[in-house]
Amino acid sequence: MLPAEKALVQRLEKKPFALVAVNSDPVAKLPQILADNGITWRQAVEGSTTGKIPAQWNVTAWPTIYVIDHEGV
Repeated sequence: MLPAEKALVQRLEKKPFALVAVNSDPVAKLPQILADNGITWRQAVEGSTTGKIPAQWNVTAWPTIYVIDHEGV
């Protein structure tokens, strides 16, 4: 997924667009993981595959992708 996400962020960088990831990586290792992989977009950090964020968004598999338009739909 990373190559496609990077391309999307790059292609839409001048548009009203945001990519937000729900990240399950260990919190202590996250800065290095993001740097090593060139990940520049926002991260909602849970630190595991369970917890409040995955539950609220009904994330049952990794990765899960939601596309939300400018009206929040």
